[in-house]
Amino acid sequence: MKWMKLGALAIASLVMVGCQSNGDGQSQAQETYNESAADRYMTQLYTKAERIIKREDGVISRNGDQITILLDGDRSFDYNSAYIRSDSHKVLSALSALIAKNEKSKVFIGGHTDSLGRDEYNRSLSDKRAKSVSNYLTLRGVDKEQVNTYGFGEVSPIADNDTAAGRQKNRRIDIRITPNLDEF
Repeated sequence: MKWMKLGALAIASLVMVGCQSNGDGQSQAQETYNESAADRYMTQLYTKAERIIKREDGVISRNGDQITILLDGDRSFDYNSAYIRSDSHKVLSALSALIAKNEKSKVFIGGHTDSLGRDEYNRSLSDKRAKSVSNYLTLRGVDKEQVNTYGFGEVSPIADNDTAAGRQKNRRIDIRITPNLDEF
């Protein structure tokens, strides 16, 4: 079972890294230009996204050309449900509008659970939640070709699963926005 978890984590890591690479063999000068243009683009996108994400919704950060938004899973979904709660509609609608207007980006949505329950169930639930957020975004104008999803289940905790507070932090939606380097 541990090998399955490690394998799933490795695959998901490759997917997330793949969102950032262009691998098309462009010259160094062209890559430098692309990186500069992509950086300006992502800086503007991050500034706009910061205005959308409120503390009660989650947290936003930027590392290089990747914007990471961690939405509180308990605020976003009811227990054992993949149906998005109305508490999250405002932030997801605003995020949808922002991404739809910024078509030069890719979006990766990862669903996460705590460690309570069976591994298979948690993986399935997190996958359904990630797809639910993806559907919400695409129904509001985001191009479905921009979006990829993955359900991590319990394999990628950010807090201790031995405490209620830690488990609450682990139940989350992880949205990563990167530039589509083919567009720069």
